[in-house]
Amino acid sequence: MFVFHTEIVTMSPSITTPWPTQIAADTPSCTPDRLSNYDLVLACQQTLRPDRAAFSELLRRYQSHVEKLLYHLAPDW
Repeated sequence: MFVFHTEIVTMSPSITTPWPTQIAADTPSCTPDRLSNYDLVLACQQTLRPDRAAFSELLRRYQSHVEKLLYHLAPDW
């Protein structure tokens, strides 16, 4: 017999982790193109206004994926 565990996940304003994280965006020698996606998202969520460089890098990385998704959702537009 299989038992499935379900959980309701709510959106929170920031990502929390049980382990300590260092946000590489705080170090001036690290450029956004060298950060992980996780660190870029954290940099965007730290303040009310996202870090422009981090947000731009996320857009650059995922722009083609978003465009493909939108085209498949509405190809006649």
